[in-house]
Amino acid sequence: MATIDFDQTRAELEHRLKMLQGRFVEPEFIRDYYGLDSLDAHDLLHDVNRYRKTMAPGPENDAAYVDRYALEGFFQARRLLPLKWAALTLGLNEELFRKVLAKRYELPTPLREEYVWYECLVKTSFAEDVRRVLPQLRNRSFYDHRGFCQFLHPALQKALKISDAEMAEGTAWCATDQALREVGLGDDPPRVAEYFDCLTCAPLSAAHCMWLELKKPRNLPPDRCSKLTFVCYPEQIGDLYVGTRPPDDLSRYERYRQHLAGAR
Repeated sequence: MATIDFDQTRAELEHRLKMLQGRFVEPEFIRDYYGLDSLDAHDLLHDVNRYRKTMAPGPENDAAYVDRYALEGFFQARRLLPLKWAALTLGLNEELFRKVLAKRYELPTPLREEYVWYECLVKTSFAEDVRRVLPQLRNRSFYDHRGFCQFLHPALQKALKISDAEMAEGTAWCATDQALREVGLGDDPPRVAEYFDCLTCAPLSAAHCMWLELKKPRNLPPDRCSKLTFVCYPEQIGDLYVGTRPPDDLSRYERYRQHLAGAR
């Protein structure tokens, strides 16, 4: 699972931030953020481009770039997620998620539907169906994703014979929380990721995220970054956040930044 790269140069972050204020992104971002090496295979790019024609007309782009608004709109319309993102719906990294997907026939009620499309996208219904067929999760509600995963992961381990070590290694831990824990500032129990930071592409929990205002259409999922990213790159991010002022609970992230500066 990716970690936060605090050695990322300010120029690199500025470049990505500027790029994300428009709709067209480089293939490298598609790889790093969505986990998609290419859109060319299995008619995915063709279908995304057909979907794009249903959107309001927009500017033309260089063929080397990808329209991320169309890509995310396509995911939303078809109820699909890239494998990298689908894994987070179960609080897992992509490697362990692929194993769970492959062994879905061994769940208490076998899931025999074909969930994978284009060999790289997964139906959002998979996570819903997994929850439905595990007896330990029936008739339960959860306060947050961490609480959900605290019940889900042992249930998956029992059903699919996953060891404690494999589950610990395959859990999608929030990179911000892991960084904070290194200096005694993290949460207990540790946070599990639900998203990816759009600037660092590191896994991110809801507890440590903030929304960025990057002119993205409101019908698409918001662009999120870690509060730690915001604190470490205040000049680059500036006032590009949702709301009239930045979050008011930044003290421990500031303490981590000071620790990081002192260690260099």
